[in-house]
Amino acid sequence: PICLGGLEDIDKLSTMDNDFVVLTVVTPGYKGEKTAAEFKEWFNGLEYKNIKVLFDQDGKIAKELGVKGFPTSAYISSDGSLVKVSPGHFDNDAIIESFTSIK
Repeated sequence: PICLGGLEDIDKLSTMDNDFVVLTVVTPGYKGEKTAAEFKEWFNGLEYKNIKVLFDQDGKIAKELGVKGFPTSAYISSDGSLVKVSPGHFDNDAIIESFTSIK
């Protein structure tokens, strides 16, 4: 339910002219998440068409980032280094503020 509540924000944020890219990473089968096929069927039935979704098939990224629950936000700099990991849902204003504070 928390992830669902944030999808509208992420969809809108994905259309905004920001100085960053928004990517959503899902982990099929990891920690009780839907399988890839179940996720695709579920997600394709939603109205959010601007969200870019990547699959972390074996949970490798989630493990590396220390994700304990969903949603979790990771902020990665343009050089590819991890800047910050924050568990929980954040509205768009908080995400934009976090990004500008790490520039």
